[in-house]
Amino acid sequence: MWDAATGAEVATINTAGRQVVFNRAGNLVVAATLDNDAHLLRSDGTELRVLTGHDNRIIGAAFSPDDQLVAVMDKAMQSLSATLAGLSLDNMNTSITYYGQPTLPRIGTTYTLNDLHEHLGQLVSYARMNQIVPPWSKKPG
Repeated sequence: MWDAATGAEVATINTAGRQVVFNRAGNLVVAATLDNDAHLLRSDGTELRVLTGHDNRIIGAAFSPDDQLVAVMDKAMQSLSATLAGLSLDNMNTSITYYGQPTLPRIGTTYTLNDLHEHLGQLVSYARMNQIVPPWSKKPG
């Protein structure tokens, strides 16, 4: 990282990453990396913790408005799309494990779509609270 005013290097983040995001106060950084982890660091580059447990490379990260939570987005949507594309009438009634429990793919799909709908609602609420007009609400022209 470099000081914007002087151009002097102030810290090095030793991860292969796609995105670096500062919190509002500017004292914390989350680095979305290609090693399936996110790295939480101080703005001087000191690593505080590694956020593990992701199944895929992380493609984005963000702090909550109060800087208390870090959200990361791995390739979950790509995985979901591939899984749904692989479903057929023949395997819709074959038992799968969903969050550690046996269920049918059609039930898991319903739960997943309900969860996505909830997240969309949260996104809309966030946008409204921050006076952000989502792309689907913008007037053409």
